[in-house]
This record gives sequence, C-alpha cells and structure tokens, in this order.
Amino acid sequence: MPGSVKPGFAKTVKSGRDITSKPATGLALTKRRMDMDKTDKMPIWVFLAFSSINTRKAALLLIWACLLFSIYCIPWPVFFASQDWIGKIFLIDDWSWVAMMVPITLWYWLSLRWVDNNSGWEVARESSD
Repeated sequence: MPGSVKPGFAKTVKSGRDITSKPATGLALTKRRMDMDKTDKMPIWVFLAFSSINTRKAALLLIWACLLFSIYCIPWPVFFASQDWIGKIFLIDDWSWVAMMVPITLWYWLSLRWVDNNSGWEVARESSD
C-alpha cells in the first residue's frame, strides 16, 4: 500500500521514502547514544548514583549542576557583609548546604570516573543493513 508505514518503523519526513530497515526511535536515527548498563561488578554506590541516568551526557549535566549549586551554597553574605546586593542574591547564610552538596558532587564525579574506567557507557551502534 503506497504511503503506509509498518508499525514500529518510520518514514523520513523530507523525502517521504520508507526506511523500514531501521525501527523508529524518539531520537534522530543518525544520533549516537551512550547507555550505561548495570554489570555484576558495578559497586552499589555507582549504581545508586546513576540509577535513573541513562547517558554520559546526562551524568555530566548532573555533575555540573551540582557543582554550580555547591558554589551558590557557599554563604557569600558572611564574606561580603557590607554588600547588600550579595545578601539579596545569595540567600544561604550558613554552611549546612555546602556540607551536603560537596560530598554529593564528589560522589557523582567519582561514580562517573568509575563508569568511564570500567567501560560502563556503551555506544549503541546502528545497523547498517
């Protein structure tokens, strides 16, 4: 039937030709994904760090966000008490948030290093058929 597409397969948008040899995905068919697989030798602390993170890019985003929030959590108004605008921007005035965020950021970073060193991220290869 012209114009019909098999279930689970996609049709290209621009040309309209059927690309039934490759299943449709939420990502572009030419993109490469790096998925982390749970292995038997993976420590529990690594698994817990990235239990809901599927890609290395998302893990890096998480680490950078934690690092930026850790810097924000430093009680800057204590150091710059004469600057009123700093107290309005940086609302945290004690060390409790920094004491929590620095170990969490370190945990995520060490987990990323473990996964990188132990081939936990695998590149999903496209079938060339």
